[in-house]
Amino acid sequence: MELKAKDGYRSEVLRPLGADALNSLMSLYQPLVGCAGAALYLTLISEAKHQRSFEPHGRLCQIMNMDITVLERSRRKLEEMMLMRSYIKTGEGKDNYIYVLYPPLEADRFFKHEVLGRLYARIMGAKQYQLSLNKLAHIELSREGFEEVSEQFKSSVIENWDAESEEQFASIKPRYNFDAGDHPAIHFDYERFLTRASNLVFPIEARTNENLRLIGELATMYGLSADEMLILVGRCTDNTNNTLDGEKLRSTAFVMKAKKPAKKVSDDPYDLPPVAFLQSKQNGVPVQDSDKRTIEKLITEMKMDPKVVNILLEHVLSISDNKLVPSFVASLAAAWIRSGVDTAEKAMAEAKKPRARSGRGGSRKDVLPDYYVQMKTGSEKETAEETDFDREEFEEIRRRLREQEG
Repeated sequence: MELKAKDGYRSEVLRPLGADALNSLMSLYQPLVGCAGAALYLTLISEAKHQRSFEPHGRLCQIMNMDITVLERSRRKLEEMMLMRSYIKTGEGKDNYIYVLYPPLEADRFFKHEVLGRLYARIMGAKQYQLSLNKLAHIELSREGFEEVSEQFKSSVIENWDAESEEQFASIKPRYNFDAGDHPAIHFDYERFLTRASNLVFPIEARTNENLRLIGELATMYGLSADEMLILVGRCTDNTNNTLDGEKLRSTAFVMKAKKPAKKVSDDPYDLPPVAFLQSKQNGVPVQDSDKRTIEKLITEMKMDPKVVNILLEHVLSISDNKLVPSFVASLAAAWIRSGVDTAEKAMAEAKKPRARSGRGGSRKDVLPDYYVQMKTGSEKETAEETDFDREEFEEIRRRLREQEG
């Protein structure tokens, strides 16, 4: 695809360029990518530091005093030498590119590389290859005839390590695995998420346990992948002070879920993320904020498994005229937790149990007589006319029912 001057670009640096990497770029990579390629690489690094939006390639050509065709050719050279990867998003009239810059290999690794080392030798020749090797590569000193006298590690340095020290260390040690132990409800690929999250998208300073937990909880609740969460986190990160806006992340995750259709990942409907499951129960109509907050509480605060949450929601809808009253949902969820309902099988069994409540004469099923239901709706006169029992007996039954209600 031909590059145009009006096409936009943004660059991202995966790791700052140190002195050794800069030496490697200019002395080892420059013969492979050309001076124009090295200049483009350094210019893109400089641009990445202050870019806040996509800018036209025409500006880049002016900065470098370079023709667009030379720029594109240089870019491809950088890609071939594994210094850069390019991503394109096509649009009407113009395309946008993201350039991800990778650090050059340091000299030792460069010369040992199966391809780069051979290519350098072919371009530079044996004499210049050897000269560069002697100048830049690390030469290990011969240890022949020497005896090692290094001090060994002494365990005494941590003899005073006690329970309090361990507790303090545990509070500062990074913990990225929320799939087990204290939060079994999270189902999120943290490994992929953190591997793909550059410091520009998700700063190291923002990767607190609280933020990582929130990311996993939202992904679980809305059924979002690691790549989708990476996009949302990038939108909700303030690179000025390296913080993540949790409230904004909650709202944007909800919006993203509302825009994408629910996908059935298996034959088991309870495998759907809870919000998608509830949406399927209301014929695809987006879930209201109040219901979303109810689900969030079940996942984040009560730490219920998503499949258990789905069965709970279905059960509540079936016994509450398709209404989700937050207080009732929370009360029933707490009862299930106290009963040890932590799997889908246990939840299904719990949902099938007949509902009962305690009365003065012991427990009874929560089923009221037809005539009492009619009486509560104002149709007791019609009932009395249609039934053949004595009026005094009816009033006595009515009085007893009122006493039972308290």
